[in-house]
Amino acid sequence: MGEAIHLELRFPNLARTQYTVTSPKSQEYNCFAWVAGDRERWWQPTPEYQFY
Repeated sequence: MGEAIHLELRFPNLARTQYTVTSPKSQEYNCFAWVAGDRERWWQPTPEYQFY
């Protein structure tokens, strides 16, 4: 499954935007933490609610 399709299945409102996938999925890089300036911890959504 393509990265864009995978993202849109999890985040349906992305399909309404002009987003661009700039890098492939990786276990080395966590974009949510990076954007928040946290370079020390891995941010993962809670399993039940999918919140960060």
